[in-house]
Amino acid sequence: MVDNFLDHIKYFIKMSAEPPTIVYPYPLIPAFVSLYSENLASFLILIIYSALICSAANLWNHLNDADEDQISGSRDSRILIERKKEVILTVIILYSLSYLIVQMLSSGLLEKILALVPILLTWLYSDKILIYKFLKFRLKEHYIGEIVTYLAVFLTCTLILFSIAGEINSKNIFISFILTIFYLSIIVLKDLKDLSTDESFGYKTFAVAFGAENTIKISTILNAVYYLVLFGYAIRFDAKLLLATLPVFFLIYFIFRMQRLEWKISLEDVNLIKNYVFSYLSSIILLIVASTINISIFL
Repeated sequence: MVDNFLDHIKYFIKMSAEPPTIVYPYPLIPAFVSLYSENLASFLILIIYSALICSAANLWNHLNDADEDQISGSRDSRILIERKKEVILTVIILYSLSYLIVQMLSSGLLEKILALVPILLTWLYSDKILIYKFLKFRLKEHYIGEIVTYLAVFLTCTLILFSIAGEINSKNIFISFILTIFYLSIIVLKDLKDLSTDESFGYKTFAVAFGAENTIKISTILNAVYYLVLFGYAIRFDAKLLLATLPVFFLIYFIFRMQRLEWKISLEDVNLIKNYVFSYLSSIILLIVASTINISIFL
């Protein structure tokens, strides 16, 4: 019985980290925030906060999708269904602990209000067990709900990280907006792999509403906006961040290749998409590297 319980705990931890992102389980955003805020001591608490809020949101999403995942052939969802009450309790505890961290480390009312946004929106985004019974609608079932959730959650979570590491000021707000554009440009691609499944369930996700080709185009436009705004910010406020704009050449190459392919992707072109995604990761890594460099450029 103990072994079975431990296996379920391991499974919960595994599911809480899926899908992997640059916030959790790969804490690139927390690393950047702690370095850019010149507060390395905050890195561990930023990781803990990110792990708590992301784990809660991921587990809640997987639980609410468990029935559909079973229909699609997933055997992993069975454990979530069997331990539904335990999963809900775990989610509530994780959400509560994430909010407690903000309550303890942030003195301002704004931060405490912001900390409620990712909790409420990620709950509503996935929920079809509790509140859905009254609303009959989930944010994740329509691309407008998806976009609003992604924008609000990532922006507020990044601001919360800055508040824990130091403070929320005009520069940190601007950086948070830049990172939100970055995140949005890659998150719109996530539904491509589930396009046929979402379509069969009647979901109007971004990929279903706009199609694979247009979704990729929109992603590249958002990516270009990210580099353009980051370049402007670096020139105006912090020249060392120019380092993170170098992967724009990956984007240019990707657009050139996609133009030749007429924006149609086949199984043979999967590596092209992987390289495109790698350019995202390289930009964030370069942001982290740049944050460790003290240079002064007079413009």
